[in-house]
Amino acid sequence: QNMLDMPGHRKIHEEAIPNLGGIVIFFGFLLSLLFVVQIEGQVKALLIGGVIILLLGVVDDIANLSPKHKFAIQMIPALIVIIYNSDLINSFIVNQLRSFDLLGYLLYPILIFWIVGITNSINLIDGLDGLACGVSIICGMGEFYNLL
Repeated sequence: QNMLDMPGHRKIHEEAIPNLGGIVIFFGFLLSLLFVVQIEGQVKALLIGGVIILLLGVVDDIANLSPKHKFAIQMIPALIVIIYNSDLINSFIVNQLRSFDLLGYLLYPILIFWIVGITNSINLIDGLDGLACGVSIICGMGEFYNLL
């Protein structure tokens, strides 16, 4: 029963659809990543965080976790990504913001909530076919342009 997402008044689909689709997406992402980059440091942090989010999604699909539990668990991968990227974050603060005093250590909890917020916003818009993918691609292209 928990392997299918049943239609309801808050759902847009009219027939049962399978849960756990994120597993296929994640392993496709992982496989492509293995061919493109070396798994070290920052990439490792993203993968560890991604695995935690994947496991959270699987457990949530099966057991329907409360929003409080999901929110608390989502903070863990966000913290991992921030810890592994602290040098990058610190250089951004110095180079882009010109001052560590602007936000100081307050930046870290703000980043945690930002990462969790982005994760949840993508999850929210994932109900319409192609919307989450399209928004993610557009944002990714914007970030890529920023890196140039």
